[in-house]
Amino acid sequence: MAGCPRAQDEARELAIHHGLDPEPPTAGATTSKVRTSEIFGRYRRWTILFVLISFCGLLLSYGVGTWLPQIMRQAGYPLGSAISFLLVLNLGNVIGTLLIASVADRIGSRRAIPIALSVGAVSLVLLSIPLPQVLLYVLVTLLGFGAMGSQILVNGFVAASYPSRIRASGLGFVMGVGRLGGIAGPYAVGLLISTGLGFQWNFWFFAAFAVIALLLTLSLGRHPDERTPTPTVPGRVAG
Repeated sequence: MAGCPRAQDEARELAIHHGLDPEPPTAGATTSKVRTSEIFGRYRRWTILFVLISFCGLLLSYGVGTWLPQIMRQAGYPLGSAISFLLVLNLGNVIGTLLIASVADRIGSRRAIPIALSVGAVSLVLLSIPLPQVLLYVLVTLLGFGAMGSQILVNGFVAASYPSRIRASGLGFVMGVGRLGGIAGPYAVGLLISTGLGFQWNFWFFAAFAVIALLLTLSLGRHPDERTPTPTVPGRVAG
């Protein structure tokens, strides 16, 4: 192959198509530098969007999971009922995650994530309205599915979006920086509760971040590895 440039081009084409590294690292270049340069080079736009999506998703997961009982107490429910809402939230997370995962296998995570976030956002807005307790339990179940289950899909989608050679580095960076949302969420809601505003503001706060995550997911655009037009390698059947 060393004496056949055309064969080298075909091999490089196939490597890129299957997410493999077409070129070995140059002498003196460390593997970590190569991975970092790709994450913030070819995949920079998606990496930044993934970080923001993960930030919003973890803010929702940790914020709702930490403060839901207190918010429901603020809404006038006794302590026992407030704690039961947290139990239902986690139950919805378990059941909803299994359901949305099966949906993602059929239509793809990129389509399933906006569906889950939409369910979470609508549930949060409706929870700010006085409703019968049975209906509130249903909404909290859907919230566990939408706000918390969506983040699990995000993690899988992020991993699948990077080629194997930088998958661990890309996912680690996105989850590491996005974890700041898990810190900011409980802290921000604590400040919001301390202001004495109505409990509705907490649900609106979370709903806003669900909508932001939804819009960020929809704005991903073309994957960096998708090229137009894609040259056809001789001897390979297209598609």
